[in-house]
Amino acid sequence: MIEGGTAGPEVRGEIRESWDRSRLSRVRPEIKRAPTALDENGLAAARESVDWLAVVADITRQLPPDFESQKHLLGIFDAAGRMLRSEGDPWAQETMAEINLAPGGLWLESAAGTNGVGTALVAGHVVDIVGTEHYCEAWQHLHCATAPIHDPLSGEILGALDVSGPAELASPLILHLVLALSVAADRALAARDFQRRYAILNAFSECSNRYPGEVIIAADRTGRVLCASPATPPEFLPGRETSASARLALATLIEEAADQLPRSPGGLLAYDAPAAVVYPVFDGTSRIGGCLLLRRGPQMHSIGKAPPRRSTRYSFLDLLGQSPALAEARRIAGAAAANTLPVLILGESGVGKELFAQSIHSASERRDRPFVAVNCGALPGALVESELFGYVGGAFSGARREGSSGKFEAADGGTIFLDEIGELPLAAQTALLRVLQEGEITRVGGTEPKPVDVRVIAATNRDLRAALADGSLRRDLYYRLNVLTLELPPLRERREDIPLLARRFLKTSSTAMQKRGLTFDAEVITALQGYVWPGNVRELQNVVARLVALAFSSRITLADLPTSIGASPPSRTPLPAPDSPRQSHGSRRSVSELDVAEERAELLALIKSARTMGEAAARLGITRSTLYRRLERLGLQPRRILAAL
Repeated sequence: MIEGGTAGPEVRGEIRESWDRSRLSRVRPEIKRAPTALDENGLAAARESVDWLAVVADITRQLPPDFESQKHLLGIFDAAGRMLRSEGDPWAQETMAEINLAPGGLWLESAAGTNGVGTALVAGHVVDIVGTEHYCEAWQHLHCATAPIHDPLSGEILGALDVSGPAELASPLILHLVLALSVAADRALAARDFQRRYAILNAFSECSNRYPGEVIIAADRTGRVLCASPATPPEFLPGRETSASARLALATLIEEAADQLPRSPGGLLAYDAPAAVVYPVFDGTSRIGGCLLLRRGPQMHSIGKAPPRRSTRYSFLDLLGQSPALAEARRIAGAAAANTLPVLILGESGVGKELFAQSIHSASERRDRPFVAVNCGALPGALVESELFGYVGGAFSGARREGSSGKFEAADGGTIFLDEIGELPLAAQTALLRVLQEGEITRVGGTEPKPVDVRVIAATNRDLRAALADGSLRRDLYYRLNVLTLELPPLRERREDIPLLARRFLKTSSTAMQKRGLTFDAEVITALQGYVWPGNVRELQNVVARLVALAFSSRITLADLPTSIGASPPSRTPLPAPDSPRQSHGSRRSVSELDVAEERAELLALIKSARTMGEAAARLGITRSTLYRRLERLGLQPRRILAAL
């Protein structure tokens, strides 16, 4: 199989498919240990973040009394293939720790080849891998019987239960034991969610008492409506089939409203969204559902549909992620929404500058007034001022006889978003400065000033210090705009947010294309986190939309990813080695070559300081296999690097 890419007919079909995936993931069959995904601190954090672990651990205590003397180990794994807990024969625990079949070990197929845990997570059903069916030699002396654990509401795989032991002790009884434990775990989780419904209904009762006569909806974390007040629109009444977009919107409101505002006097945590006031309900630290108080009057509209008379699509609910840099930007944006000071948003293309601008407007007192977005870089140079400030009749050749209003007049009472502000000509910058100072505009060709009440939010991906230095940006305008400044981090600096963003884009694209039930393999998320994302969030959104459009099954696998992100092996033509950069008759290297050389140098320095590949990968927040793939894409050979450590 390794040499020729094919396996004989005596190999089970499921095993052949798993071997294929292992080979494409470039797993080395001679490795002696599985990678380590979690150190002690990471393991503790992972255990705390998994709210089903305690329930499943209680189920595993139902093992037969003599299990600890049967040379077998029982492990509990999360959906990322990381072992969270283990118990069983002390001899087995000590022996299997030698191959890192221990808490913190990573057993995805892409990391450890064909094995019970990794293959069960891919297959989605119980599997039994015996002896030489394992892809890596170091664990071919074992058998692994594994069954997935499922979310009772969404059906998604939460993790897996695995029993491993010597291959000669493999037995159908072990497989039946694992299957019985996983069924018991699924039922226990379903019972827990049934009890959680009562907590949500109690919150609904509290909201109903506090706001009598209002439209209130109680929903679980998947957006399924559990209870609703009499005045609720028909599409949200319990027992009705809620539309996919509305259910997604309900789940989104609940999911993103966990840590925004202080608790209300009644103890509920409130979050003010454009569509509703949201009261999430918790079981401990786990968000289990919530109550939504829909807005009344002209602002009230059906969730999941575009609101009437609003010119923005996005709100703070759409600012996904928990990275420190994003949290700081979100904090400043929230403060900006409470006043009318100018805002300057800095960041690379695709980081979400307009999303932040719309969110500030949507949360401000101007939310029901116009939001006008202007791409300053796309305005014709000779017509910039007339586009922004309007013109009087006959102001120039081709002008309308009656004249025309500009973008600032269209935004009167609301917000104007000036994207790529650094591209404005100096004459237009002078006129804009007067608007900011005096609150009035003068149409091109006119003499009468007209007052306007417009909140200005500007954005750019340019280096404004360089623009100030070369005179292409007026200093007085810069100081006028630079009052509240948001610096949006590129996606490569908030890798921990990529899984949440990718899954959100998967939901929205699946709904738009009417493809239900699509899921990412764990290896796909790992690959997405390992990519540099020069196009930032916009590029990630486009990549996910492409994956959805081309999906032919319910699972999106590593092989579906574009080659540049790591779905396929790297090109056979390696990039030049760092000590022999490719030159052309003494010319300077291209920007892309310099970027590659810098990334090589940074990775090599990091690996040297970390001393091991596992530690280097941990510092980068990626798996060791992802680090290997990144090195190979850069033309470096991991084996040589390992030999030099």
